Amino acid sequence: MSGVIVNIRPENYRERFYQAFASIGWRIVDSPVLVPESLREQLPEPGGYDAVIFTSQMAVDILRDTRGWQDKIAYAVGPATADAARGAGFLQTVQTGLDAKDLAAYLAAASFKQAFYPSAVDVSADVSLNDPVRIRRLAVYRMSPSRTLTDDFLEAVRGGSPAVVPLFSRRSAQALENLLKEAGIAAKNARLFAVSISADVLAPDGGPWQLRAVADMPTLEAVVAKTAAVVANMNSEALR
Repeated sequence: MSGVIVNIRPENYRERFYQAFASIGWRIVDSPVLVPESLREQLPEPGGYDAVIFTSQMAVDILRDTRGWQDKIAYAVGPATADAARGAGFLQTVQTGLDAKDLAAYLAAASFKQAFYPSAVDVSADVSLNDPVRIRRLAVYRMSPSRTLTDDFLEAVRGGSPAVVPLFSRRSAQALENLLKEAGIAAKNARLFAVSISADVLAPDGGPWQLRAVADMPTLEAVVAKTAAVVANMNSEALR
């Protein structure tokens, strides 16, 4: 059986996505459902801070070419964000765990004096609320929903190909489900399979999915492993 793996993440995540999922063997098609938009906010002077908090690669990219920040300690959620921070020149990068809960616990015990938290307008968990004296949050970008799905994705789905979609956030999952609904694509007329990084990413209802699977851990590697298992199961059933 041959199907597609759908990358709905923004373009700057594309290279890492391809590297992670290429070994599964199915063609990867791109259809970003959220588009980043810089808010051009005036960043604070770095001299007033001894730490930076990153919960996304998008925030890392915004600070990448700004002077005076790379010598601060960077607290980053998850291996992907931590790798992005190191790649952007933050040599004192600490991976605080796998999710916002891990981050909040780590920051509560950390010895920084003042931390800058560049973020999206909408965040799943605002860690600055736990420590408003030491942490300053500033929304430096927003994620806006795409208007349409790409032709590659639509042609594959409407042509009957099975499509496995790795999902990394509730907001992106909701944006995708809205676009699928607008395109008239549902579980009854398409072969769509969701693999989510955690259970709370998926809506309580069935959605447009013929199958919903959740990674064993909230990591990219676990999503890849679960996706590989879903694809292997479909390939096995096709041979029977």
